[in-house]
Amino acid sequence: MSLPQPLRLAISSPHAPSPNPKFVIANQTSSSSDIKLYSYDRTAKQLGLVGLQTDLGQLRAVAWSGIPQYPHIVAAGLSTGRTLLLNLSPSTLTYPLGSNTSVSNLPSSTLAVLPVKQSRPVTALDFSTHDPNYLASGLERHRSDYSLLVWDISTAFTTLPPETNAPFSRQPERLGLGVQHPRTAPGEIKNIQHYCPAEHIHSVAFVPGSISHLLASANNRSIRLFDIRSPTPTNARDPSTPGQANWITRAVNCIKPHPVREERFASYEIGQHASVVRIWDTRKREEVLSFDVQGSIVGLNWTEKGELSVGSREGGVTLWDVVDGKRLGQDGMDEWVALGGCRQLVKPKQPLHAFSLAPPSSPSNGDVLFVVRDGTIGIGPITSSQALASSARGDMSISSPLRIYDASHDDIHLIETDDELPPEDGELEDSPRQNRFQLPPSRVASILHDARSSRSQSPSSFATALRGTSAVRDTGHVESRGRQTVNEDLMHEADGELALAGLGRTLGTDVGVVMRRRAEEGYGLSDMLLNAAVATRYPGRERVAGMWEFVQHLTTTLTAEVSQTRLYDFTYAGVLPLWFNDSSLHENPVMSSPPSSIRSHSTLTDATVRDPAKQISAAWTSLRHAQGSAAAPTKPTLASLRGTARAEADDSFSAAVDEVMARRGPDNVGRLPIGSKDGIRKAILAVCGGAPDLAEVNRLVQDEQRTKAAAMAYFAGDADRAVSVLQNSPNSKHHLISTTISAFLASPPSARSRQSTFNDNWRAMVSRIEDPYVRCMLSRIGGESWESVLGEEGVGLLDRIGMAVLNLSDAELSSFLSERQRHLSRSTDLANLPLTGFTPSLIPLLGRHLDRTGDIQTVALLSSLIPSTRLGKAQREIVARWREGYRDLLDAWGLWGQRVEFDVLRRQEGADAKETTEHVCPVCAAPLGKLEQDRVGRKVEIEHRAATMWPSERTKACSLCAQVLPRCCICLTHVSPPHLDDAHTSTRRGSWEARGGKNSDALDGAYVCCLTCRHGGHANHILSWFEGGLDGTEGHDTCPVAGCSCACANLYPA
Repeated sequence: MSLPQPLRLAISSPHAPSPNPKFVIANQTSSSSDIKLYSYDRTAKQLGLVGLQTDLGQLRAVAWSGIPQYPHIVAAGLSTGRTLLLNLSPSTLTYPLGSNTSVSNLPSSTLAVLPVKQSRPVTALDFSTHDPNYLASGLERHRSDYSLLVWDISTAFTTLPPETNAPFSRQPERLGLGVQHPRTAPGEIKNIQHYCPAEHIHSVAFVPGSISHLLASANNRSIRLFDIRSPTPTNARDPSTPGQANWITRAVNCIKPHPVREERFASYEIGQHASVVRIWDTRKREEVLSFDVQGSIVGLNWTEKGELSVGSREGGVTLWDVVDGKRLGQDGMDEWVALGGCRQLVKPKQPLHAFSLAPPSSPSNGDVLFVVRDGTIGIGPITSSQALASSARGDMSISSPLRIYDASHDDIHLIETDDELPPEDGELEDSPRQNRFQLPPSRVASILHDARSSRSQSPSSFATALRGTSAVRDTGHVESRGRQTVNEDLMHEADGELALAGLGRTLGTDVGVVMRRRAEEGYGLSDMLLNAAVATRYPGRERVAGMWEFVQHLTTTLTAEVSQTRLYDFTYAGVLPLWFNDSSLHENPVMSSPPSSIRSHSTLTDATVRDPAKQISAAWTSLRHAQGSAAAPTKPTLASLRGTARAEADDSFSAAVDEVMARRGPDNVGRLPIGSKDGIRKAILAVCGGAPDLAEVNRLVQDEQRTKAAAMAYFAGDADRAVSVLQNSPNSKHHLISTTISAFLASPPSARSRQSTFNDNWRAMVSRIEDPYVRCMLSRIGGESWESVLGEEGVGLLDRIGMAVLNLSDAELSSFLSERQRHLSRSTDLANLPLTGFTPSLIPLLGRHLDRTGDIQTVALLSSLIPSTRLGKAQREIVARWREGYRDLLDAWGLWGQRVEFDVLRRQEGADAKETTEHVCPVCAAPLGKLEQDRVGRKVEIEHRAATMWPSERTKACSLCAQVLPRCCICLTHVSPPHLDDAHTSTRRGSWEARGGKNSDALDGAYVCCLTCRHGGHANHILSWFEGGLDGTEGHDTCPVAGCSCACANLYPA
């Protein structure tokens, strides 16, 4: 448990836009609290203090009322449960020192106090935009009180003179008093509605434009839409409320409605390494869009244009374009929502704590105000960014005005910011690992060093060096340790219309540039650990953290040699296919019926009529009477047949898994819950890295992840070791946690449940703990269900799966994995790859990741590991498009060696997965289209075999596929494909070798051609023609074909 962080809140004025926007900033530190109201002069670029209130107590929430006559009314929620209505007018600056509180110990600017029956902290406040006299407040849970209250504060202004002459009149439609209070003193404000008994409220928000609709997040797992005109239920224990909608999600830390569109609102949830932003539509039951944000989110804000600003501690403030439209579907018009792009607004050096947007006023586009960790305030304009597009070859176009740049000739330098600069050896961050497979920084540095050493000695490095020399010659830049030098005068035009000082920074983080650099460093199919090491050096490293290491583990754990049985193939299988007996793991993935060893439906139903003669004979009838079976055999029902077949199929599947696990050898799995799938549980644990043992706990302790080590030991059934790990920590806070765990483990759960103090305060205390592994342990000790423990997104996915396998029953584990499967259907995170493995269910995940990031490189590499026999026709086409797209990129970048390596290794992976080669002619190795495939198939079917004889010299087309055969323009013989051996083809090629020519090397016999005139031939013949030595002649400058004047050799210099 870490020390509480300073609380800083920032909100902009809800009143009409003005040339000088106003902001309220609230600060709560360990020693003081204050609320300040500022006014920003856009002309002078100055921030001036308008109102001030100090010594508020423990501040928890702030909201600003939009009543036009009282522009400085602010509500402040305290840890005691009270809400203060403050008037932060300029007169508060004239109070003498020491007079900030009145006789009643309330701030002197207090207009009214909103009390609660049971004291606990206020968590959220919000004023209605339709009628600013209505205020909603959310509080923490109390077992005997409501946590969502609605107030009418109009009576607080009866004695306060208006500060402005702005017209305002309340709507005729008013909310009546829905709560009956026994006695109300004159001037005392009581809530008019209350909801959510014994629940914890995290966020509240009125729907803009509506007087009665209120959004609230309850218990951190649901979002509810209340109609506050509905009466409060009389039964406090009844959780249902009339007129409410409900959305179930994993976590909700804040709700932000759209300022214009009443049906749309956004929410976010905070994870350990990343947060998730979700966009909802009140007309639909599920979210319409979600995306991940690196770091811990501190707030959301909508702009009038429908853009969503997201602020995170590590990433600053980013503005996202949310676009939508309609398309014609099967059921009529279907609405869609997508992200159109994003741009960075603020990236402070210190962690961001709060921000707010001021609405635009002509000619300004608005301003963004932000507060960092030490309380420093910053403010700046929201600028409009220029449209930018780039091609795979490095060209870039920029609008306003339109200009096209060539990265290979124009004076463009690639600049990385300090946080995105690729770290060198010894500079890698020692951050907590995502899973047990993730490489430590020392191992990453060693892999990168070894890769550089081997790459510097390879032939392909010579071509890379030539390209680098050419780039230095053209642009005058010098590369140092793989980084581009920084040019301060980057792309500045004399007329001042286009100053692109940030262009280099944009290019340095562009996904195309990142993919090219990774490919040059060996990011491919040859070494998964090298991929993991290379990915740590470039932007987007958090998206693949620990992913390639897991791929390395999975491809070495469930290999084809170990994982294939007579009926099933578990090669590279994931958690979900193993547990749910996915049909893609069958030897024949397209069959929907059980394996052949199980009797079919017709066999079972016809079992009673196998021998008619026996059934009608007298002897058989008397025997049946003697046995008491005069009644005819009952025909089994279809449901019983399906149940029997399914049970036999599950038994066959479990037996096959047991066989595979027996081949792998003994495991270190301890106790398992009672069930019928022990072998499958062991297989899932093997996929996740095995059950946490003493070595794993010691490794986590050495990595200074003691809370994670303690959680792994506790959920593996070793509570004593969990306490010992925390007790031996040098951190005193860990000692406190270990003492707490020991004390509660010593008392039985029944005794703890009878303690009212425990029930009231335990959950509130656990929710404030920042460490997710400590939260899991204390939640389980406190009697929380496994659903809440395993729903902790801050804990790694593999760790939660291991906890579930070791502790849940078969039915509970199926429910947990089904929930993960539903979440997977909307996720873009490749950390979910252990759930799917390399099965067809990985294809949609890769597609969503590609749409989200544009990283076709990673998608093409991962999809190449899926055995093609598991994919249907449509899925193969998708994988082929990804593969060809990446191959085109490698060719466009001039990385031909990497492209050839990708092709070779991909074919090897395909061969291991029994990939067919039906799209290639078996004679000439030419690619076949659809018509050629049909023609070849019919011919092979008629002749019962494919003619593999290489055609004669006089043959112009392939005898099987009828495609034109290439000839060498020097020796006029056919160029044979590489799959035919030299001994077989030498007799059919002519007498070139007999005349003294040499064509023994595979590269010498390869076909090369000029991309200008399209003439070519054997590589050794063409080189001899241009360099000299062919039949004793000197070198030539033009093409060897008569009548062709193409200077082939000069078009492609070395």
